[in-house]
Amino acid sequence: MARVIKGSPLTTSKLSIRDAYGIFLRGKKSVCSQSTYNIYVELGERIIIPKLTELTDDDMNNVTADVLRILIDDYGTDHNAGGVAFVHRHLMAFIRWYWDEYEIPTRVPTVKVKKAASPPKQGITQSDIDKLLKSAKEHSVFPERDIAMIMILCDTGIRRSSLANLKMRDVNINRGELVVFEKDQQYHTKAFGQATCKAIKKYLMCLSDVNPEDPFWISLDG
Repeated sequence: MARVIKGSPLTTSKLSIRDAYGIFLRGKKSVCSQSTYNIYVELGERIIIPKLTELTDDDMNNVTADVLRILIDDYGTDHNAGGVAFVHRHLMAFIRWYWDEYEIPTRVPTVKVKKAASPPKQGITQSDIDKLLKSAKEHSVFPERDIAMIMILCDTGIRRSSLANLKMRDVNINRGELVVFEKDQQYHTKAFGQATCKAIKKYLMCLSDVNPEDPFWISLDG
C-alpha cells in the first residue's frame, strides 16, 4: 500500500543549472517579447549559468542566498550599479520561477542590491523634429512614409519595435489612434493629433490593394 514518506528531500533528484535554465527559457519564450527573451538567453549563457554552475557544483538544490550574493558581488567588481541591478533583476526572476515551478517549501533565497539612479533622459526638441522632417522631405526616396513614421513616433512615444510591427488594422485615422502590443504583454491605445493624421493619410494615398493584415509600413519594392 502506498504511504507518505515524511522528511523527503526538496527535490527528488539533482537538476543541473543549465537544464533548469533551459526549462525556464521555454516558459519565457511564450510570454516575453523577443527582445526580452534574447536578454534572458544572453545573460544566461554569459553570467547566470556559468557562475551558478561553478558556485553550486552544478546542482539547483545548492542555490542559497550566499551563492546569489557571491555571484552579484563578483559581477559588481567590474560593473556599475545599473549593470548590477540589471543582472540581479533577471537572476531573481529565474530563482523565483524555480522555487515556484518545483514547489520548494523553503523560503526563496534573495539578495538585495542598491537601486541604480535613473536620471530622466533628455527629450527630443522641436528643432530636432523639424530637422528630421526636413531631411525626410528633401532626401528620402519615400518621403510620405518616412514623414508619417517620424510624426507617429513623436506624437505617441511608442517604441521603435512597436512602430515596426504595426499592421494596417492597428491604425485608425478616423479616431486618431493606434493599438500597439508593448513589453508588458498588453495592448495599449495611443492617440495622435491632426498633423500626424494628415501625414498618415498622405502616406496611405500612395498605396493600393491594402488589406487589414498587411504590415503598415511598405517599402517601394513591397
